[in-house]
Amino acid sequence: MKLLSITYLAFGIFVRNVIALNVTTISECPTLSPRTSPAKDITDLRVDDIKIFGALGDSIMAGFGMIPINPGILGFLNINALTEYRGSSYLMGTDKDAITVANFIKHYNPNLHGPSTGSHVMSYVRGDFPGFCTYHHGISKFTVLTYMSDYEDKDYLNAAQTGAMAMNLNHELNYLLPNLKDPTVVGTSAEHDWKMISIAVGSNDICRSCSEEFDAATTADLYAHHIETAIQRIQSEVSNVIINLMGMFKLSDLDDFYNKDPEYCSNRLLLKPCDCFYAPNGLEKVEKMVNDYNIKLQEIADKYPAKPGSTFGVMFTPVPFDILSFPANALSNIDCFHPSVLGHRWFAKAFWNQIFLNKELKPITAKYDMEEQIYCPTDNDRIQVS
Repeated sequence: MKLLSITYLAFGIFVRNVIALNVTTISECPTLSPRTSPAKDITDLRVDDIKIFGALGDSIMAGFGMIPINPGILGFLNINALTEYRGSSYLMGTDKDAITVANFIKHYNPNLHGPSTGSHVMSYVRGDFPGFCTYHHGISKFTVLTYMSDYEDKDYLNAAQTGAMAMNLNHELNYLLPNLKDPTVVGTSAEHDWKMISIAVGSNDICRSCSEEFDAATTADLYAHHIETAIQRIQSEVSNVIINLMGMFKLSDLDDFYNKDPEYCSNRLLLKPCDCFYAPNGLEKVEKMVNDYNIKLQEIADKYPAKPGSTFGVMFTPVPFDILSFPANALSNIDCFHPSVLGHRWFAKAFWNQIFLNKELKPITAKYDMEEQIYCPTDNDRIQVS
């Protein structure tokens, strides 16, 4: 019996160190062996080294529109049409049983700080929306309909706002950075803890670029400027941090998706979520801008590489999702633009499974798979920051 116990123990250690498993739920993954010494630098990080998790972004990061409504104008009387389900957001959600990257990390580090919980009425930002407070930034202005601090006890370090563009990142940082220094939010050892901050923004920039209001404010160069300015601000104020730049998926596929199932997507005719879908040559412009923005994001990541001995670096995570491979209900029926709960769950798995792949091994195209499995990192796996 003693020999059998030793055999099982040895096998468990072997699995944690060597065998990479793919499972249905993260709870099936074996835990990692405790580290014998801290990570030596940013290139030596295991997933359980991440103690603080934050994000900047737009409505997808905020979990807007995840729950369906009835078709037709009366459907918009449903509170779901105005709600952000941040606790189930693919990256930052931490509601019980939600399939999210944050919950995957929490499997390995239960004391993770920063992920969002629950839901609330959306906080909205748009260039000249008549709201509570208008900010001026360069050649553009934007207005915040509600303050992010209104929902601080649910959002935590998810600073994303529905409607946000790259020009709004500085405003989001005005919320995020003070919270990164608040021990009631991030604990008392935050200065020395490893952090990951993801930035996922650009869809609104591209969709609004076909309007006269935003055309000049959404060039690839200005987009890159806003992203890099945010990175530099984080670098100057935050210690021990990976910045994860998340790429743009092929937005023009969303228009083809509508044509594939117009009945499911009938509410889109009322909301018109992307100006460029209805503009002359708009789809061609969208395709070019997605490509241009992704090139800029990769260039920025290359400019701030994670180097041995360093405690700062920028990584680029491509989003090569084949939207046309999605079933209809993987997108929200509110607008057939935002992912539904089903879509968020798949997003989480697709992103998680990339974290441990170097640049050459990341997928060129990612097709929806309802049976997508979850990768279990081993003791030898490191977050691929380059």
